[in-house]
Amino acid sequence: MTQDSRGSKRGATSSSAVASADRTLKRPRGRNKDHSADCDDAECTGCASGAVVLDSEVLALDARELVAMAWQEHEDGADRAVVAKLYETALDKFGDEVSFAHADALLRFADIVGYADFASEALRTAEKAEKAAEADSAAAARLMLVQGRARVLLVCLNHANWRDPQDDDGGDDAGESAAVLAPTDKDMLIRGLDQISDALHRLHQSDSHGNAVGSGATETRDTLLALLAQDETRSLVGHLRIAILDRALDLASVAAGWRREADAVSDDNKRKPNNTMLLLASRVAVAWALAATASSDSPADGETVKTRAGPATKYLETCESDATACKLNAQLLVVLSSVLDDEDEAIAAYDGAIDALQRAHKLDPADNDVVCQLEDLGADL
Repeated sequence: MTQDSRGSKRGATSSSAVASADRTLKRPRGRNKDHSADCDDAECTGCASGAVVLDSEVLALDARELVAMAWQEHEDGADRAVVAKLYETALDKFGDEVSFAHADALLRFADIVGYADFASEALRTAEKAEKAAEADSAAAARLMLVQGRARVLLVCLNHANWRDPQDDDGGDDAGESAAVLAPTDKDMLIRGLDQISDALHRLHQSDSHGNAVGSGATETRDTLLALLAQDETRSLVGHLRIAILDRALDLASVAAGWRREADAVSDDNKRKPNNTMLLLASRVAVAWALAATASSDSPADGETVKTRAGPATKYLETCESDATACKLNAQLLVVLSSVLDDEDEAIAAYDGAIDALQRAHKLDPADNDVVCQLEDLGADL
Protein backbone atom coordinates (compact mmCIF):
# COMPACT_ATOMS: atom_id res chain seq x y z
CA MET A 1 0.00 0.00 0.00
CA THR A 2 1.46 3.39 -1.01
CA GLN A 3 1.90 6.30 1.37
CA ASP A 4 -0.80 8.32 -0.39
CA SER A 5 -3.32 5.48 -0.36
CA ARG A 6 -2.60 4.77 3.29
CA GLY A 7 -3.08 8.44 4.13
CA SER A 8 -6.43 8.36 2.34
CA LYS A 9 -7.44 5.11 3.99
CA ARG A 10 -6.34 6.50 7.36
CA GLY A 11 -8.64 9.51 7.00
CA ALA A 12 -11.58 7.39 5.91
CA THR A 13 -11.29 4.76 8.61
CA SER A 14 -9.89 6.57 11.65
CA SER A 15 -13.28 7.46 13.10
CA SER A 16 -14.70 3.96 12.75
CA ALA A 17 -11.52 2.42 14.11
CA VAL A 18 -11.57 4.70 17.13
CA ALA A 19 -15.20 3.80 17.72
CA SER A 20 -14.26 0.14 17.54
CA ALA A 21 -11.38 0.72 19.94
CA ASP A 22 -13.74 2.48 22.33
CA ARG A 23 -16.02 -0.52 22.37
CA THR A 24 -13.17 -2.81 23.32
CA LEU A 25 -12.74 -0.90 26.56
CA LYS A 26 -16.22 -1.74 27.73
CA ARG A 27 -16.80 -4.80 29.85
CA PRO A 28 -20.45 -5.91 29.67
CA ARG A 29 -22.07 -7.07 32.88
CA GLY A 30 -23.59 -10.52 32.48
CA ARG A 31 -26.30 -12.43 34.30
CA ASN A 32 -26.65 -16.13 34.81
CA LYS A 33 -29.36 -18.16 33.11
CA ASP A 34 -31.57 -18.21 36.22
CA HIS A 35 -32.11 -14.45 36.11
CA SER A 36 -34.81 -13.02 33.87
CA ALA A 37 -33.18 -11.43 30.85
CA ASP A 38 -35.77 -8.67 30.68
CA CYS A 39 -35.52 -7.66 34.34
CA ASP A 40 -34.53 -3.99 34.62
CA ASP A 41 -35.29 -3.54 38.31
CA ALA A 42 -32.16 -2.04 39.88
CA GLU A 43 -33.23 -3.32 43.31
CA CYS A 44 -33.99 -6.86 42.20
CA THR A 45 -32.20 -9.53 44.26
CA GLY A 46 -33.59 -12.52 42.41
CA CYS A 47 -36.54 -13.17 40.12
CA ALA A 48 -36.43 -16.15 37.74
CA SER A 49 -35.32 -18.60 40.41
CA GLY A 50 -36.71 -16.74 43.41
CA ALA A 51 -34.91 -14.50 45.88
CA VAL A 52 -31.28 -15.23 46.69
CA VAL A 53 -30.93 -17.23 49.89
CA LEU A 54 -27.57 -17.50 51.64
CA ASP A 55 -26.73 -20.74 53.42
CA SER A 56 -26.05 -20.90 57.14
CA GLU A 57 -22.26 -21.04 56.77
CA VAL A 58 -22.24 -17.79 54.81
CA LEU A 59 -24.68 -16.14 57.21
CA ALA A 60 -22.34 -17.03 60.08
CA LEU A 61 -19.55 -14.90 58.61
CA ASP A 62 -18.91 -11.49 60.10
CA ALA A 63 -19.41 -8.26 58.16
CA ARG A 64 -15.82 -7.96 56.93
CA GLU A 65 -15.71 -11.57 55.77
CA LEU A 66 -18.97 -11.07 53.86
CA VAL A 67 -17.59 -7.96 52.18
CA ALA A 68 -14.47 -9.86 51.11
CA MET A 69 -16.64 -12.65 49.71
CA ALA A 70 -18.93 -10.17 47.92
CA TRP A 71 -15.98 -8.42 46.28
CA GLN A 72 -14.45 -11.73 45.18
CA GLU A 73 -17.79 -12.85 43.73
CA HIS A 74 -18.01 -9.56 41.86
CA GLU A 75 -14.46 -9.94 40.52
CA ASP A 76 -15.31 -13.48 39.38
CA GLY A 77 -18.36 -12.23 37.45
CA ALA A 78 -21.07 -13.65 39.70
CA ASP A 79 -24.68 -12.58 39.19
CA ARG A 80 -25.37 -9.14 40.60
CA ALA A 81 -28.22 -10.48 42.73
CA VAL A 82 -25.80 -12.72 44.63
CA VAL A 83 -23.25 -9.93 45.08
CA ALA A 84 -25.97 -7.53 46.24
CA LYS A 85 -27.31 -10.01 48.77
CA LEU A 86 -23.85 -10.52 50.26
CA TYR A 87 -23.31 -6.77 50.56
CA GLU A 88 -26.77 -6.20 52.04
CA THR A 89 -26.15 -8.89 54.64
CA ALA A 90 -22.75 -7.41 55.48
CA LEU A 91 -24.17 -3.91 55.84
CA ASP A 92 -26.87 -5.20 58.17
CA LYS A 93 -24.14 -6.69 60.36
CA PHE A 94 -22.13 -3.46 60.35
CA GLY A 95 -25.16 -1.67 61.79
CA ASP A 96 -24.14 1.79 63.03
CA GLU A 97 -20.43 0.99 63.19
CA VAL A 98 -18.27 3.97 62.26
CA SER A 99 -15.19 2.56 60.56
CA PHE A 100 -13.22 2.48 57.36
CA ALA A 101 -14.41 -1.07 56.68
CA HIS A 102 -18.06 0.02 56.85
CA ALA A 103 -17.52 3.11 54.69
CA ASP A 104 -15.52 1.14 52.13
CA ALA A 105 -18.22 -1.55 51.94
CA LEU A 106 -20.90 1.08 51.34
CA LEU A 107 -18.79 2.66 48.60
CA ARG A 108 -18.10 -0.65 46.84
CA PHE A 109 -21.77 -1.61 46.96
CA ALA A 110 -22.85 1.80 45.66
CA ASP A 111 -20.33 1.61 42.83
CA ILE A 112 -21.42 -1.85 41.73
CA VAL A 113 -25.18 -1.33 41.81
CA GLY A 114 -25.36 2.42 41.24
CA TYR A 115 -27.24 3.39 44.41
CA ALA A 116 -26.71 7.06 45.29
CA ASP A 117 -28.10 6.56 48.80
CA PHE A 118 -25.31 4.12 49.65
CA ALA A 119 -22.71 6.48 48.19
CA SER A 120 -24.03 9.27 50.43
CA GLU A 121 -23.95 6.96 53.44
CA ALA A 122 -20.37 5.96 52.57
CA LEU A 123 -19.40 9.64 52.53
CA ARG A 124 -21.05 10.34 55.89
CA THR A 125 -19.52 7.27 57.53
CA ALA A 126 -16.04 8.08 56.24
CA GLU A 127 -16.29 11.68 57.46
CA LYS A 128 -17.29 10.49 60.95
CA ALA A 129 -14.52 7.89 61.05
CA GLU A 130 -11.88 10.38 59.89
CA LYS A 131 -12.51 12.54 62.93
CA ALA A 132 -11.37 9.67 65.13
CA ALA A 133 -8.30 8.84 63.03
CA GLU A 134 -4.87 10.35 63.54
CA ALA A 135 -4.38 13.21 61.10
CA ASP A 136 -1.16 11.89 59.58
CA SER A 137 -2.02 8.21 59.59
CA ALA A 138 -2.61 5.87 56.68
CA ALA A 139 -6.09 5.28 58.09
CA ALA A 140 -6.95 8.97 57.70
CA ALA A 141 -5.66 8.95 54.13
CA ARG A 142 -7.74 5.91 53.24
CA LEU A 143 -10.83 7.50 54.75
CA MET A 144 -10.16 10.64 52.71
CA LEU A 145 -9.90 8.41 49.63
CA VAL A 146 -13.32 6.91 50.34
CA GLN A 147 -14.78 10.41 50.67
CA GLY A 148 -13.26 11.52 47.39
CA ARG A 149 -14.44 8.47 45.48
CA ALA A 150 -17.91 8.77 47.02
CA ARG A 151 -18.19 12.40 45.92
CA VAL A 152 -17.13 11.58 42.36
CA LEU A 153 -19.52 8.63 42.25
CA LEU A 154 -22.42 10.78 43.46
CA VAL A 155 -21.83 13.30 40.67
CA CYS A 156 -21.59 10.48 38.12
CA LEU A 157 -24.81 8.88 39.35
CA ASN A 158 -26.57 12.24 39.17
CA HIS A 159 -25.45 12.74 35.57
CA ALA A 160 -25.27 9.19 34.22
CA ASN A 161 -27.40 8.41 31.16
CA TRP A 162 -27.94 12.09 30.30
CA ARG A 163 -27.50 12.49 26.60
CA ASP A 164 -24.71 14.79 25.49
CA PRO A 165 -25.93 17.76 23.39
CA GLN A 166 -22.98 17.28 21.03
CA ASP A 167 -24.63 14.03 19.90
CA ASP A 168 -27.98 15.71 19.13
CA ASP A 169 -29.06 16.81 15.70
CA GLY A 170 -31.62 19.28 16.95
CA GLY A 171 -29.73 20.85 19.85
CA ASP A 172 -32.56 20.65 22.36
CA ASP A 173 -32.29 23.44 24.95
CA ALA A 174 -33.52 21.22 27.79
CA GLY A 175 -30.85 18.65 26.96
CA GLU A 176 -28.14 21.30 26.97
CA SER A 177 -29.17 22.62 30.36
CA ALA A 178 -29.31 19.08 31.78
CA ALA A 179 -25.78 18.37 30.57
CA VAL A 180 -24.27 21.35 32.42
CA LEU A 181 -23.03 20.60 35.91
CA ALA A 182 -24.76 22.62 38.59
CA PRO A 183 -22.32 24.68 40.71
CA THR A 184 -22.84 22.35 43.67
CA ASP A 185 -22.08 19.28 41.55
CA LYS A 186 -19.05 20.95 40.00
CA ASP A 187 -17.71 21.84 43.44
CA MET A 188 -18.36 18.29 44.65
CA LEU A 189 -16.55 16.82 41.65
CA ILE A 190 -13.50 19.06 42.10
CA ARG A 191 -13.38 18.40 45.84
CA GLY A 192 -13.73 14.66 45.28
CA LEU A 193 -10.96 14.51 42.70
CA ASP A 194 -8.71 16.65 44.90
CA GLN A 195 -9.36 14.36 47.88
CA ILE A 196 -8.47 11.33 45.77
CA SER A 197 -5.21 12.95 44.64
CA ASP A 198 -4.29 14.12 48.13
CA ALA A 199 -5.09 10.76 49.73
CA LEU A 200 -3.05 8.74 47.25
CA HIS A 201 -0.18 11.21 47.54
CA ARG A 202 -0.19 10.80 51.32
CA LEU A 203 -0.25 7.03 51.00
CA HIS A 204 2.93 7.25 48.92
CA GLN A 205 4.74 9.56 51.34
CA SER A 206 6.39 9.18 54.75
CA ASP A 207 5.12 10.51 58.06
CA SER A 208 6.99 12.93 60.32
CA HIS A 209 8.92 10.04 61.86
CA GLY A 210 10.25 8.90 58.52
CA ASN A 211 8.12 5.78 58.43
CA ALA A 212 6.16 5.02 55.30
CA VAL A 213 2.43 5.27 55.97
CA GLY A 214 1.67 2.90 53.12
CA SER A 215 2.71 2.17 49.57
CA GLY A 216 -0.75 2.95 48.24
CA ALA A 217 -0.36 0.45 45.38
CA THR A 218 -3.60 -1.40 46.09
CA GLU A 219 -5.52 1.81 46.72
CA THR A 220 -4.17 3.33 43.51
CA ARG A 221 -5.14 0.28 41.48
CA ASP A 222 -8.66 0.17 42.95
CA THR A 223 -9.13 3.91 42.44
CA LEU A 224 -7.99 3.86 38.81
CA LEU A 225 -10.26 0.91 38.07
CA ALA A 226 -13.17 2.74 39.73
CA LEU A 227 -12.54 5.90 37.71
CA LEU A 228 -12.27 3.86 34.52
CA ALA A 229 -15.56 2.19 35.39
CA GLN A 230 -17.33 5.56 35.47
CA ASP A 231 -16.30 6.01 31.84
CA GLU A 232 -16.93 2.42 30.76
CA THR A 233 -20.24 1.64 32.46
CA ARG A 234 -22.05 4.97 32.72
CA SER A 235 -23.22 7.20 29.86
CA LEU A 236 -21.61 10.37 31.16
CA VAL A 237 -21.68 13.67 29.34
CA GLY A 238 -18.43 14.46 27.55
CA HIS A 239 -16.98 17.13 29.83
CA LEU A 240 -17.60 15.01 32.94
CA ARG A 241 -15.84 12.03 31.37
CA ILE A 242 -12.87 14.18 30.43
CA ALA A 243 -12.57 15.76 33.89
CA ILE A 244 -12.48 12.32 35.52
CA LEU A 245 -10.16 10.71 32.99
CA ASP A 246 -7.84 13.73 32.99
CA ARG A 247 -7.28 13.34 36.73
CA ALA A 248 -7.05 9.56 36.37
CA LEU A 249 -4.27 9.97 33.81
CA ASP A 250 -2.36 12.25 36.18
CA LEU A 251 -2.66 9.64 38.94
CA ALA A 252 -1.75 6.80 36.59
CA SER A 253 1.32 8.68 35.31
CA VAL A 254 2.64 9.07 38.84
CA ALA A 255 1.86 5.47 39.79
CA ALA A 256 3.53 4.14 36.65
CA GLY A 257 6.64 6.25 37.20
CA TRP A 258 5.96 8.34 34.10
CA ARG A 259 6.12 11.51 36.17
CA ARG A 260 9.58 12.71 37.18
CA GLU A 261 8.49 13.36 40.77
CA ALA A 262 7.41 9.73 41.16
CA ASP A 263 11.07 8.67 41.15
CA ALA A 264 11.53 10.36 44.52
CA VAL A 265 8.85 8.20 46.13
CA SER A 266 10.71 4.93 45.88
CA ASP A 267 13.64 3.32 44.11
CA ASP A 268 11.63 0.12 43.67
CA ASN A 269 10.20 1.14 40.31
CA LYS A 270 13.74 1.70 39.04
CA ARG A 271 14.80 -1.82 39.95
CA LYS A 272 11.77 -3.75 38.81
CA PRO A 273 8.91 -2.26 36.75
CA ASN A 274 5.39 -2.96 37.95
CA ASN A 275 3.93 -4.29 34.72
CA THR A 276 0.45 -4.63 36.20
CA MET A 277 0.38 -0.95 37.08
CA LEU A 278 2.00 0.04 33.78
CA LEU A 279 -0.65 -1.85 31.81
CA LEU A 280 -3.44 -0.30 33.90
CA ALA A 281 -1.93 3.16 33.38
CA SER A 282 -1.88 2.46 29.65
CA ARG A 283 -5.58 1.60 29.75
CA VAL A 284 -6.22 4.96 31.41
CA ALA A 285 -4.16 6.70 28.72
CA VAL A 286 -6.25 5.05 25.98
CA ALA A 287 -9.52 6.02 27.64
CA TRP A 288 -8.35 9.60 28.12
CA ALA A 289 -7.13 9.92 24.52
CA LEU A 290 -10.43 8.63 23.13
CA ALA A 291 -12.46 11.02 25.28
CA ALA A 292 -10.18 14.05 24.89
CA THR A 293 -9.98 13.87 21.09
CA ALA A 294 -13.73 13.34 20.77
CA SER A 295 -14.62 16.53 22.68
CA SER A 296 -16.64 19.01 20.63
CA ASP A 297 -15.67 21.97 22.84
CA SER A 298 -11.86 21.82 22.73
CA PRO A 299 -10.56 18.50 21.40
CA ALA A 300 -7.01 17.61 22.31
CA ASP A 301 -4.56 18.16 19.46
CA GLY A 302 -1.86 15.78 18.30
CA GLU A 303 0.94 17.33 20.35
CA THR A 304 -1.13 17.15 23.54
CA VAL A 305 -1.94 13.49 22.96
CA LYS A 306 1.72 12.75 22.16
CA THR A 307 2.85 14.45 25.35
CA ARG A 308 0.33 12.93 27.71
CA ALA A 309 -0.10 9.47 26.19
CA GLY A 310 3.39 9.14 24.72
CA PRO A 311 4.88 7.32 27.76
CA ALA A 312 2.14 4.69 27.46
CA THR A 313 2.96 4.15 23.80
CA LYS A 314 6.66 3.76 24.59
CA TYR A 315 5.90 1.19 27.27
CA LEU A 316 3.39 -0.74 25.15
CA GLU A 317 5.89 -0.99 22.30
CA THR A 318 8.11 -3.05 24.62
CA CYS A 319 5.33 -5.60 25.22
CA GLU A 320 5.29 -7.33 21.85
CA SER A 321 4.47 -10.71 23.41
CA ASP A 322 1.33 -9.42 25.20
CA ALA A 323 -1.82 -9.36 23.05
CA THR A 324 -3.62 -6.93 25.36
CA ALA A 325 -0.72 -4.50 25.28
CA CYS A 326 -0.58 -4.72 21.47
CA LYS A 327 -4.30 -3.88 21.26
CA LEU A 328 -3.92 -0.91 23.62
CA ASN A 329 -0.95 0.35 21.63
CA ALA A 330 -2.97 0.09 18.41
CA GLN A 331 -5.81 2.09 19.95
CA LEU A 332 -3.46 4.90 20.98
CA LEU A 333 -1.75 4.94 17.59
CA VAL A 334 -5.10 5.08 15.75
CA VAL A 335 -6.05 8.11 17.84
CA LEU A 336 -2.70 9.74 17.14
CA SER A 337 -2.99 9.09 13.41
CA SER A 338 -6.27 11.00 13.37
CA VAL A 339 -5.03 14.13 15.18
CA LEU A 340 -1.37 14.60 14.25
CA ASP A 341 -0.76 17.54 11.90
CA ASP A 342 2.42 16.15 10.40
CA GLU A 343 1.35 13.78 7.62
CA ASP A 344 4.46 11.60 7.88
CA GLU A 345 3.97 11.17 11.63
CA ALA A 346 0.29 10.45 11.14
CA ILE A 347 0.96 7.77 8.54
CA ALA A 348 3.70 6.26 10.72
CA ALA A 349 1.24 6.05 13.62
CA TYR A 350 -1.38 4.48 11.34
CA ASP A 351 1.11 1.90 10.09
CA GLY A 352 2.21 1.25 13.68
CA ALA A 353 -1.39 0.57 14.67
CA ILE A 354 -1.71 -2.01 11.90
CA ASP A 355 1.55 -3.67 12.95
CA ALA A 356 0.41 -3.81 16.59
CA LEU A 357 -2.93 -5.36 15.64
CA GLN A 358 -1.24 -7.91 13.40
CA ARG A 359 1.01 -8.91 16.33
CA ALA A 360 -2.05 -9.18 18.55
CA HIS A 361 -3.72 -11.43 15.96
CA LYS A 362 -0.70 -13.74 15.85
CA LEU A 363 -0.71 -13.95 19.64
CA ASP A 364 -4.47 -14.54 19.85
CA PRO A 365 -5.97 -15.64 16.50
CA ALA A 366 -9.38 -16.25 18.13
CA ASP A 367 -9.87 -12.57 19.05
CA ASN A 368 -12.52 -11.44 16.57
CA ASP A 369 -12.29 -7.87 17.79
CA VAL A 370 -8.75 -7.63 16.43
CA VAL A 371 -9.89 -9.08 13.11
CA CYS A 372 -12.66 -6.46 12.88
CA GLN A 373 -10.28 -3.61 13.65
CA LEU A 374 -7.82 -4.78 11.00
CA GLU A 375 -10.65 -4.90 8.49
CA ASP A 376 -11.67 -1.36 9.53
CA LEU A 377 -8.13 -0.21 8.85
CA GLY A 378 -8.08 -1.95 5.47
CA ALA A 379 -5.21 -4.21 6.49
CA ASP A 380 -4.42 -7.88 5.99
CA LEU A 381 -4.36 -10.37 8.85
